[in-house]
Amino acid sequence: MRLTLHQLRMYPLEVQTDQVFVTENPAILRAACALGASAPAMVCTEGVPSAAAHRLLAGAISAALWWRNDFDWVGCASPRRP
Repeated sequence: MRLTLHQLRMYPLEVQTDQVFVTENPAILRAACALGASAPAMVCTEGVPSAAAHRLLAGAISAALWWRNDFDWVGCASPRRP
């Protein structure tokens, strides 16, 4: 589902998983959804992460973030958490 910054401000989410996979490519998300209930927790930024994506991922402070970007200028500029 798509989440807006307004929705995340009104109804903050608490991420309760130890791993979150992040991709900028919607095709990767669609492939993961085909796994059904066995799919890992995943966030798709659809390109450059928005303020909503930053807010959502900030709620995953205790989770390991596995980030996949394209190796281009936009992908290389995307933030990574140490």
